[in-house]
Amino acid sequence: SGGSHERICITFSKCFLQPLFQEFGEETVLKCFSQPHVRIPQSRRDYFEDLISKAHREMMYQDTYSHYLASNHVYELILFILRLNSISKQDDITPYDASPDDQIMEKAAKYICSNYQSPVTLEETAAYCNMSTTYFSKKFKAVTGFGFKEYLISIRIREASRLLLHTKLPITEIALLS
Repeated sequence: SGGSHERICITFSKCFLQPLFQEFGEETVLKCFSQPHVRIPQSRRDYFEDLISKAHREMMYQDTYSHYLASNHVYELILFILRLNSISKQDDITPYDASPDDQIMEKAAKYICSNYQSPVTLEETAAYCNMSTTYFSKKFKAVTGFGFKEYLISIRIREASRLLLHTKLPITEIALLS
């Protein structure tokens, strides 16, 4: 610990992960996302950051091949994380061990994801986690890298985007759902 960290949030659909499920098994693939954080060893951060940059560049560059190239870079990222999980016994590549606070924040994040459609509040979520609002707010930001409202809004936007892309619901209904 002690080093700097940067948050990078990537959302995958099960459809996107399907080829990996077929090759490695759904349980194995999903296990690499079971922790709220992934620790990238210092010795491999350049490689990881390079993959993120390549995927991002391809997403920005829209031509016939960009979607496929971006997908391949993201698959490589996932495979890299799977490898980290499989060789976690080496000292330099230990998986992220969630502290009690991390586990509580994961519980909070799941609560927010399950209740984002209702007017979920910071106070309500802090109470759900048996914490004071001030302490919860500081810990949530420290652990997730997001402020409470920022996290809640990102969940709502992600769900609204998903509904816009994958349903025929009217925009007004989607707005009310998220």
